Amino acid sequence: MNSYPKSKSVVFLTPPDGKGKRVLDILFRDTDFCERNDLSVVLSSSDHQEYYKKRGIEAVVTNNVANPVDAIDEVVDDPEYIVACGWPAKIDSETLNFPTKAALNCHSSYLPDYKGQSVYRVQWAHAEENGGATIHHMTEELDEGRIVCRQQFHISLFDTPFDIMQRYTELTAALVRESILLTDTGYEGRDHAGGRYYSKISWKKTIAYGIINHILRGIGLDKRLKILPQR
Repeated sequence: MNSYPKSKSVVFLTPPDGKGKRVLDILFRDTDFCERNDLSVVLSSSDHQEYYKKRGIEAVVTNNVANPVDAIDEVVDDPEYIVACGWPAKIDSETLNFPTKAALNCHSSYLPDYKGQSVYRVQWAHAEENGGATIHHMTEELDEGRIVCRQQFHISLFDTPFDIMQRYTELTAALVRESILLTDTGYEGRDHAGGRYYSKISWKKTIAYGIINHILRGIGLDKRLKILPQR
């Protein structure tokens, strides 16, 4: 097997479970990606810390989710990339400016629409026909940074919220690889504007709206009962 020099230092910011862990599970099974990059993880709590260490990935826990610079500095000097995936807090400007190349975020929709948290619930509740994933530069405004890469996927009438989750997880892992390669070429991304921003909705609300809207979609009507965006 070929052994590649570690060309890039990439620090992932992720909670110990959920979207971040699912995406990293895929990436860390990619031997080529792991061999070509110096990978480490900063966790928002200590759960599953040993899971990463057993896979040969250095993982530390931060006690400051808004400014995890000390934890990042503990795993690597002068990181080239910080990649947030499901991170539970807004990150401050010091952290955003810490990497030498880019601070990137994994978002589970095709931006600029459906900004916010756990938007796959709202997408399913609206019986949307398309979902997506986006990797974008992080800024102090949530989900507003320049888009590095994005891609859509089809949502069938019979897909569940968990089907959407699985699809954007797999797509996100592929887009992380692509976004790092693109940024390495000097690509700075594209600006975007508009789109709706949603706060996380409850499962009760997701199901109530989803049943109505899937019936409307199933009988061929374009009308939907819409959840109001936060902005």
